[in-house]
Amino acid sequence: MSRPNVVGIILVILVSIRESICSVRSNGIKMEKYELSDRLVLHKVRSRDAWCWPSDPSKILVIFFPWLNAKEKHITKYRELYAELGLDVLTVKSKNSHFLWPPNSVRLAQHVDEVLQKNLSEYEHYICHSMSAGAYNLTVLGMCSRDKDQGTLLKKFKAIVLDSVVVGTGRAGVIKDLPSGEESNALDKMIKGVASSISSSRYVHSLVALLSKVYFGLTKKYTLDFYEKSVDAVCNKPVLVPTLVIGSKDDQLSDAAVTEQVVKIWKSRNEFPVTLHMFDHSQHAQHYMLHKKEYTAIHRKFLDEVFSHVSFHGEGNSSYLKSKL
Repeated sequence: MSRPNVVGIILVILVSIRESICSVRSNGIKMEKYELSDRLVLHKVRSRDAWCWPSDPSKILVIFFPWLNAKEKHITKYRELYAELGLDVLTVKSKNSHFLWPPNSVRLAQHVDEVLQKNLSEYEHYICHSMSAGAYNLTVLGMCSRDKDQGTLLKKFKAIVLDSVVVGTGRAGVIKDLPSGEESNALDKMIKGVASSISSSRYVHSLVALLSKVYFGLTKKYTLDFYEKSVDAVCNKPVLVPTLVIGSKDDQLSDAAVTEQVVKIWKSRNEFPVTLHMFDHSQHAQHYMLHKKEYTAIHRKFLDEVFSHVSFHGEGNSSYLKSKL
């Protein structure tokens, strides 16, 4: 092989590596960025000096499920919450088609499961943080894991953060009705959420709402019926690990009364610790942006209680029993 050809091959290899791995600096935090696929991006921190708990941070992976079509500049803010503590973050990016056509969400979940088990097996524990419709993708991941191998993946879950989860009552609602008798149509909130991710135009919102109702009517077997299964999993088959639920009393997409009722149901079963924080005034999926200091304090307190009081040395997710949350 001639020398020029050798040099050319080396250059091609270097360019290929550069396309998938690059160094990034975010808010002073140095990280390595790995493009695992068009939907999965891993950020590995270079330093774990800020870690202050007994568990090994190199064995803990944060799986972040942002809202539909979330922009990178917004995702970065939440990634920093964990990176500045010395934790690596896997971001699962989703778009409208993952929600509107559940088989796509199932394929995404299967892809996440495969990557976690084959490419990221060095991580022994997962902290899951989901926002808005991202909670739907997290739920589907759990459903697929249970169907595949009795939830082997879920046994690595150690804590969950649910921020601005889109919830309501009625069809596809986490509960069928509120004790007060008030209505909070879940499907309408879902449609509004999809419309908001597409455009801020009221005209577009109205058009999307009309088309969505027709669409869901025609695809009920593949959409609404699946949503029913997913919300049943949320309410009746939650992952039994410490959970932090964050919302606001005036969120138009995440009904505060429904959220509080679900948390009440979880707490009544006394199966796992749940912490609820409701902001008096905030906007959907923007609690951190609008209340950064308070949000950070709540988040850090939750993580402190999880990492300080939960043993990460045992098998499975039964370690939540040792939590003092």
